[in-house]
Amino acid sequence: MRTLFRSVGWTMIWSGLFLFAFLGYQLWGTGVRTDLAQAAAEDDLADQFELVRAEDGLEDTTAAVEIVLDDDGKVVEVIGSEGVAGSAFDPNSRQILLDEEAVAENTSFATIRFPTLVTRDELVTGRVEAGAIETEGTSWVVFEGTSRRTLKLGPGHMIDTPLPGQPGNAVISGHRTTYSAPFNRLDELEEGDPIIVETAIGTHVYVVRDPGTIIDNTSVLAMDDEGGWFAVRPTALWVKDAPAEGAWLTLTTCHPEYSARQRLIVVAELVAGPNHAVIYKDVGDA
Repeated sequence: MRTLFRSVGWTMIWSGLFLFAFLGYQLWGTGVRTDLAQAAAEDDLADQFELVRAEDGLEDTTAAVEIVLDDDGKVVEVIGSEGVAGSAFDPNSRQILLDEEAVAENTSFATIRFPTLVTRDELVTGRVEAGAIETEGTSWVVFEGTSRRTLKLGPGHMIDTPLPGQPGNAVISGHRTTYSAPFNRLDELEEGDPIIVETAIGTHVYVVRDPGTIIDNTSVLAMDDEGGWFAVRPTALWVKDAPAEGAWLTLTTCHPEYSARQRLIVVAELVAGPNHAVIYKDVGDA
């Protein structure tokens, strides 16, 4: 009996150690792979942007885009956001959209930045360059697709939705607790916070909208008091639909943290970018 108890005891000890090791790998070890993929994708994306902009006569205007933030980090104004070189763009007369071709699945095509997801002491306020609003953990390379393989690399764009900066609702999903957890802090976003997405055609500035003012659906399970997010069941596919005319960005991740029972959703509206004037020509300014 002593030998049996000893064997059972050691089995339980080793099983516990294995479980702790596996949990540690899931929470932290998987991030190593994502961090490497993100670093490599940043270099590839810079080359891709340069190539597309050279072919289409565009210029890199990210640093020229300035966002005026108040003391709470809310967007007050966006300056110099059109992002197309020379006479190629006239926001008062151009009648067609600046289109963008989708890339292959698992390929990087954009970056997404969350300026207000920093500590209060680090929060940049006043008039700042969009390209300078970047702090570790608040900027990510976005890939095409939302398969399990893709989301291990970073946030993924849902293929059957428009690209960011185009009319309709662009949907981007990301992990909340594993693979570097790019969307871990989405629940900290509030109404009025800026979200900056850069693609090959330029810089697109979105502002988080209060879902209570644009979402009217009985399947909403919870809603943030600060007007930043709402939660739905994983089967609530209606979140892919644009809540109104114009151009929108919907971000999704698991909810609550360490669980996949629900989906946490943040909805933002395009307020500036190379297509903003054309998209909102007939529907009013965002």
